[in-house]
Amino acid sequence: MKNKILIPVILLAVIITSFSLASALSISQVSSYPDEIQPGGKSSVTLTIENKGDRAEEISVSLNLNGASIQLASGLQQVYAPVPFSPYQSSSTQSIERINKDKTQDVSFDLIANSDADSGIYKIPVDISYKVDNASKKDSGVISLIVNAKPKLSVSSDNSGVIKGQSNDVNIKIVNSGLGDAKFLSVKVEGISNARIIGADNFYIGNLNNDDFDSVKLSLFPVSGSANSINIPLIILYKDSRNKDYAESFNLQVKSYTLQEAINAGLIQKSYTSIIVLIVVILIVAYIVYRIIRGILRRRKKNQEM
Repeated sequence: MKNKILIPVILLAVIITSFSLASALSISQVSSYPDEIQPGGKSSVTLTIENKGDRAEEISVSLNLNGASIQLASGLQQVYAPVPFSPYQSSSTQSIERINKDKTQDVSFDLIANSDADSGIYKIPVDISYKVDNASKKDSGVISLIVNAKPKLSVSSDNSGVIKGQSNDVNIKIVNSGLGDAKFLSVKVEGISNARIIGADNFYIGNLNNDDFDSVKLSLFPVSGSANSINIPLIILYKDSRNKDYAESFNLQVKSYTLQEAINAGLIQKSYTSIIVLIVVILIVAYIVYRIIRGILRRRKKNQEM
């Protein structure tokens, strides 16, 4: 069995029929491969046509991708809008030579979803034309296609590194580069072996649209003497546009340095404040001592002159 494509737009399952009770031909089953496809993806849709009447010949099965108006059994007209699907290397009409009574025959259509197709349910009218004893007949029905693009998440950090033995803020960036939106997204940090989490370890972002990003700030205290890299395990929970739940695990690696290593690597500038303060204090003391000595010498000289 072939593996299914991982990133979905769910295609097809339900048949909504509008055939009259007197119809000889009807759609008894619908299948597709893959049953999940994203915008711009392809799917092969197979309809099983069943004959409950006399032998039917010159059968034509057509998908009305541009929309159509169908007369229901009640006599009312049902209008269907165009759908964001097109035939792929095939026609939207397939032919069957004949179907005998109480027999079935499959017809397949290769479809491709538009790259800008929105998530949602799309109904496609189906026309079936045929002849019974040289008399032309026509039936119609509707199949449903569901478009649902899956988000595609990745995580990164713009931190150059963290300093051991002190508190650090790590900026965790979550990017959605998929075709679908992620809803009710939350980020949970699992246990970190060589650092303590200061404050929150669970963050709620909400909706993260496709081609967008958001970030959360995690406060860490790396343990002195620990390894030169900290692994931050993350679990991201969210729903797609059809409220299907997802849980994805990520491991974010962040380098850690001692204070001297960070200075040597140019990540932080060495502070010369204490040295400057000491020099200023020495100069002030020296000036005061100079003034005191100068005053003493002046008084001595004055006394000698008297």
